[in-house]
Parts: sequence; structure tokens; C-alpha cells
Amino acid sequence: MFCPKCGVEFVEGITTCSDCGLELEVEPPPTPEGKFVEWVTILADRNYGRTGLAESILQAEGIEYVTEGDNTRWTELNEPVRVCVHPEDVERAKKKLDELLVGDQEE
Repeated sequence: MFCPKCGVEFVEGITTCSDCGLELEVEPPPTPEGKFVEWVTILADRNYGRTGLAESILQAEGIEYVTEGDNTRWTELNEPVRVCVHPEDVERAKKKLDELLVGDQEE
């Protein structure tokens, strides 16, 4: 079973993607051909609560994003998690995250 949005494969018996919330399909989604995306970092933070909140906000707004560095949560000496969006979504994403980002600058 595969998520039609993110393409993640799930074990038998799971019917909904835990990340996207979409109903799973039997076949994997088609692979996009030849489109390179230069992701733009809109938030880099070691506070996983803030980066998780940013991910939730972007997902709720339908803004596609990726995170980098979130597989090292076991130590505080790691690099910050980076939340990245498509170049055309930067302004919209920053506007949606404005309160969160302002809070980061005050700390």
C-alpha cells in the first residue's frame, strides 16, 4: 500500500498515510520525470517543537515542504533541522509562519 501524495510504502493492514492523512492505494504514485527543485530554507532551528509546528502549519496550508536534519533528534549537538519550500512558495510560507519566526528572533 502506497500514499498517493508522498509515495511512502506501508505494511499490509494500514489504510491511511500517517503523514499526509490520505487513503492508501495499491500502486505507488508515478515518479515525476526530470523536474529538479531547488528547495529554499525558511526555518533552521534546533527546537524540534518549533520545526514540528512549522511543518504542521505548512501541511495545513497545502504548502509542499521538506525537512533536512531531523533524523538526529537524540543529541542537542546536532545541526539544526531545516524546513524548506519551493521557491515560488517562500513568501506565502513565511507569511504563514510569521508569528513563529518572530518568536524565534526574540529568544
